[in-house]
Amino acid sequence: MTELFNRAELKQRRKDLRNRSTYAEKILWQALRLSSLENVKFRRQASIGAFVVDFYAPTLRLAIELDGSSHDSEEARVLDRQRQSLLEEYGIQFLRFRNEEVLSSAESVVDRIRSKIQELSTPPPPPLLVKEGASNTRRPHITIYTDGACSGNPGPGGYAAVLLDGAGRRRELSGGFRHTTNNRMELLGVITALEALKRPCDVTLISDSEYIINAITKGWLANWQKKGWRKADKKPVMNIDLWQRLLPLLQEHNVEFKWTKGHAGNPENERCDELAVAASLLPNLPVDTRATPE
Repeated sequence: MTELFNRAELKQRRKDLRNRSTYAEKILWQALRLSSLENVKFRRQASIGAFVVDFYAPTLRLAIELDGSSHDSEEARVLDRQRQSLLEEYGIQFLRFRNEEVLSSAESVVDRIRSKIQELSTPPPPPLLVKEGASNTRRPHITIYTDGACSGNPGPGGYAAVLLDGAGRRRELSGGFRHTTNNRMELLGVITALEALKRPCDVTLISDSEYIINAITKGWLANWQKKGWRKADKKPVMNIDLWQRLLPLLQEHNVEFKWTKGHAGNPENERCDELAVAASLLPNLPVDTRATPE
């Protein structure tokens, strides 16, 4: 599975943010440590995916954010909403407070946090498209739409997936990097979606990426493996790390790949494009260190 919490590459950033904590953050952190909050433990400056939140309670998937004046502009508010929306897709819940609220009455803020903790004290399991431990041995069928976006190629990019099950439930996933390529984002959309499945499934996967569809359906991927990850022209295959990450998922799941034309009115394909573009525009995205010009 893709590492989601406290990624190693964000360790220094988390440390720097803790060292530069605002006065309001220091006051709330002290209040959280001294308060009896149903034995719930918070982490300070915890990362979830590519983002760092001010405080996070892992057992409840509860994030707390403190907003100062830098969040007052319309642009900042839009970015905050996009960032929160992306994290909520992982089942994270949010409480937001103004710095002034903490500075004027930290006790009142803690009381509101305590009420939220009590509300979440017996939280439902995170939303899954496939029930774990189901006795029915028949594989569930999942329909997946994926897409990738990149500006510059290489440049800022995002990936996205929409997962739909037979009961009409849906799940949307997305993420991004500030320096990557379009094909890597297309691949990550597929990989992230398949990694989200909790047991073997029959999957119909729909993508507008001819790069992916042709590699699978025309046997390119199988030939690359046989030839030591070399193409017909003897040049090395690009994005080997992602293809190798995809291979065990294709063995675990029965995946039928279908191509759809991009930007042609398919609602779920259009939704994936929206999510991928939005993810590519978020601030403080990590660098995709394996990206090379295509």
